[in-house]
Amino acid sequence: WIAIVELEQEARDLRPEDLEPGTALGFLDRLLMSLSALAGFAHDDMTQDQSWRFLMLGRRIERLQCLCSLLINALRTAGLQEQAGLDCLLELADSRITYRSRYLSQAQLIPVLDLLLLDPGNPHAVGFQLRQLKLTLADLRSHDRAELDRLGAQLDTLDLGVIESDMAHPQRLVKSLLTLSHLLQDINQAAFRLADGISLQYFAHVERLSQSLASS
Repeated sequence: WIAIVELEQEARDLRPEDLEPGTALGFLDRLLMSLSALAGFAHDDMTQDQSWRFLMLGRRIERLQCLCSLLINALRTAGLQEQAGLDCLLELADSRITYRSRYLSQAQLIPVLDLLLLDPGNPHAVGFQLRQLKLTLADLRSHDRAELDRLGAQLDTLDLGVIESDMAHPQRLVKSLLTLSHLLQDINQAAFRLADGISLQYFAHVERLSQSLASS
C-alpha cells in the first residue's frame, strides 16, 4: 500500500502541460518496478488460499487478453514482415531479452511467433497463460473452462511450419496470419466470457445483496 500511495501521489504531482518525454518515461519505469514488486509480494508473501487464487486468476485472464489483443493487431498489419515490427512486438510483450537469450539472432517471424504463442517456459506466451488458467480453474473447481480448453487444444496443434512455407508467397502468408489472428480473437473473446462466468458463479450474490441493501 505504501508503494501504491507513493506512486499515486507522484502521478498527481505530474503536470501534463509541462511534462517532458524523459520525465514521463522515468515515471513509467518507476511504475513498472513498483508493480513488479507488488506482484512479487503477491506470489511470495500472500497466503495461497481462495482469495489468492482469484487474484492470480484475474491476472492470468488480463494478461491473456492483453497478449491476444497485441498479437491480433500485429498479425493484421504488414509490420511483422519487417525487423522493426518484430522488435516492437517483442518489446511490447516483454519478451525481447528472452528472445535474445534463446535465439542469439535478430528477430525473425517464426521464432517470434513460437516464443509468444507456444513456448511453455515463457510467462508472456499465450499458451503458457492458457495452461496456468487451466490449473487455477481446476483448483477452484470451476466449470467454465471448456471453451478455453478447446481453443487451447487448437493452439497446441498450430503448425508454424505451414506459416514458414508461406513466407515465400506474400498473399498466402497474409492469409495464414489472418487465420491465426481469428483463433486469437476467439481465445480473447472466450477469456471475456470466462471472466463473466466467474463473476456470475462467485460474485453475483454480492451484487444482489448490495442492490437489496440500497433499496431497503
